Amino acid sequence: MLKFVNPIFLLGLVAAIVLLGWFLYNEFRRNRQMKAFGSMKVLSGLMPTRSLFRQRLKFALSWIALVALSLVAARIQFAGNTTAQGTKLNVEMVAVVDVSNSMLCTDESPSRLEKAKMILNAFLDNSENTKLGLVAFAGTSVTRMPITSDLGSAKMFVNSLSTEDVSVQGTAIGAALRQAQRCFSKDEGVARCILLLTDAENHEDDAVATAEAVNRDGHMLVDVVGLGSKQGATIVVGDSLLISAEGDTVISRFDENLAKSVAKAGKGLFIAGTSPAKVVKQVMAQLDKEAGNVSQVSKSTVSYNDKFFVFAIVAFVCLLADIVILERKSRFIDFLSGLFKKKSAE
Repeated sequence: MLKFVNPIFLLGLVAAIVLLGWFLYNEFRRNRQMKAFGSMKVLSGLMPTRSLFRQRLKFALSWIALVALSLVAARIQFAGNTTAQGTKLNVEMVAVVDVSNSMLCTDESPSRLEKAKMILNAFLDNSENTKLGLVAFAGTSVTRMPITSDLGSAKMFVNSLSTEDVSVQGTAIGAALRQAQRCFSKDEGVARCILLLTDAENHEDDAVATAEAVNRDGHMLVDVVGLGSKQGATIVVGDSLLISAEGDTVISRFDENLAKSVAKAGKGLFIAGTSPAKVVKQVMAQLDKEAGNVSQVSKSTVSYNDKFFVFAIVAFVCLLADIVILERKSRFIDFLSGLFKKKSAE
């Protein structure tokens, strides 16, 4: 059983078939013309250095190289010997990350936003069976990454998060939850969870009511990871402290009450984001339990192994031989052949 990753390059095989037909037709026409002139033995004597065998061999080598290179470009793969079959839990999670300026506060080390990235990276390192999406929000929300099982790519998106991802400042948690809700697939038998990482300084909408509605409408748990301290910290944007319109230094404080209320309304967990390992352990335990309550999907998978490198070697050898072999007879080889025959006769 085989498959091709880039099947468009199999058109090279069509070209090879056309080329073979063209060569055979020319051979037939040339032989017919030669016979029209006279005996083949006589004509061969008039062209002592001509070698039909070498010409045909060189064409065969070039033709094999073309076929092999077409298979290399198409990236041929053969089915492996092992087939994995079992039951896999279906879990989808959308991480909703606060990227407002208050997330630059350093009451979390090195900052609230960097701590959120550390937590998500720790989660990605321990959740290979989970599909993940990513939403960034401040005054508005933007989907940074749709639901995907490619957790390697997800890490790149997580690490690139910054306060510049959203142009409008603020903290609209409710709108962010609605944005996350739209990211989930419509598949049945899937456990769904929204992981909200924020300092909970909500200024825009009713986050609690939205969390309750999201859980009710989509059966999605809303887990909240709280970042920051109750004492708060100043906000540094660029090299300057953030100052209010009244001229006072802005102090950003973590709103634990709101964070707990959002988690309760969304029937999820509230976790103080002091330790990435702690967050991962609690969320993973919840997801395992939730996934056990929904339908499980049985899958049979076949692994495919790349074999194009074998054809690459064949193409290289054929092209090298085509370069080395001459179309005409070699006097040196004829001399060695005659010398060998002479010694054999003695």
